[in-house]
Amino acid sequence: MARHRKSPSGPARFVFPIVILCLAAGGFVFFRGSGEGQARTIPLLEPRDYLDNALALRGNTYRLQGIVDDSLVWTPGNGRLISVQAGEVLLPVVVPREQSDLNIQKAQRLEFVLEVDEEGLLRATKVTKS
Repeated sequence: MARHRKSPSGPARFVFPIVILCLAAGGFVFFRGSGEGQARTIPLLEPRDYLDNALALRGNTYRLQGIVDDSLVWTPGNGRLISVQAGEVLLPVVVPREQSDLNIQKAQRLEFVLEVDEEGLLRATKVTKS
């Protein structure tokens, strides 16, 4: 007479799939992060440091979260210059033409990845709604 393979019975039948689901959910949360993607490793820009000495920050990349105060200037070659309320400080941010697909409106909360260029201007390399 042939032996039949016994399938797990009782709680063991339910524990294994639950453990697999928990591991998958944990992996998803770990790799997804807090919604900031790659930008979470970029340091935050301190607005006061920028206002005190913007030239000292040249060549560096920072993150900035703020509220759009106003759209100041738009040119086809350089893009759009906006003022961003970051805490109690207004900062000028240049949003290049490549980011023009994003509809930036007054009082909108945005997150920027910025580079401080050679003149000390803040140039957005990535803009997302937050």
